[in-house]
Amino acid sequence: MKETSLSRVILFSLVSVLYLWANLALLGRPSRAEDVLNEPLELYNTEEVDRKKLGKIVSPSSTTPEDTLHPTFGDEIPRNVTTQLGKRAYLHCVVHNIGDKTVSWIRRNDFHVLSVGQVTYTAEKRFKMIHIKDSNDWILQIELVKPGDTGFYECQVNTHPMISYFVYLTVLVPEATIAGAPDLHFDSGSTINLTCIIKHSPSPPVFVFWYHGDNLINYDSSRGQTTLQKVNGDTAVSSLYIKNAKTKDSGNYTCGPSNADSTSISVHVLNAGEQLAAMQHDENTSSPSCDCYYPLPPVVIIFIAAFLLIRPC
Repeated sequence: MKETSLSRVILFSLVSVLYLWANLALLGRPSRAEDVLNEPLELYNTEEVDRKKLGKIVSPSSTTPEDTLHPTFGDEIPRNVTTQLGKRAYLHCVVHNIGDKTVSWIRRNDFHVLSVGQVTYTAEKRFKMIHIKDSNDWILQIELVKPGDTGFYECQVNTHPMISYFVYLTVLVPEATIAGAPDLHFDSGSTINLTCIIKHSPSPPVFVFWYHGDNLINYDSSRGQTTLQKVNGDTAVSSLYIKNAKTKDSGNYTCGPSNADSTSISVHVLNAGEQLAAMQHDENTSSPSCDCYYPLPPVVIIFIAAFLLIRPC
């Protein structure tokens, strides 16, 4: 009996060892299910690495440097333009990275659209759109500018939101004056020197005509000499010289610039005695301004004395 029991114990132990070994063998070997799960996982990781390397080129959501650029205005273009009456004005609008966008010019005084792209949208032939192919500069040209052209002009790009650049145009109207107007006096035999000052004239006048009465004297060397020069940014000066002035040189003198209205002065050429008389006449005709003493009439003085004598003490 004891041998039988011992045999059973040994057999049971061997079976247990074999079962344990079989389980360990199965646990140590990767299952097919794990192999199947690992395969797509490794493939996915490989594709992810490739995407990171090639993402900037093949990814549909990627953007190139050109795509990230938006239209911008150039800083080199002036915001203020000054010209003078009758001249030509150019308003510049430099747009970088315009892409498929459109540039328009609008006059802000009345919100009139002057141009869209390269097409001019106005019946006024003084306005013209200028754009050179492959250039960033969109130029609005205005011929024969008028005072009413002064104001803001908007260069507009149809982005979202819209962007604009404003240019202010100033139209100067030249004015002429003669120094010493309205009257000047000269001694007989002296030199008449008249100076005509033309202001607000960035471009000097092409010519300045001088008249004595209705007679043009610019080209009469026996009558006088004229000069024309620019003295600063927007001022020009024309001078008229007449030597050995005579009384017949008296009269009205007119300065007529090509770019401004005419202006006149009255010249008086007098002999020495006449000059002094004229000066005294001017002084006498001027309004008096003095502290004057007027004595009391005799009747008033007698009345005051009698009043003091009969007044009771």
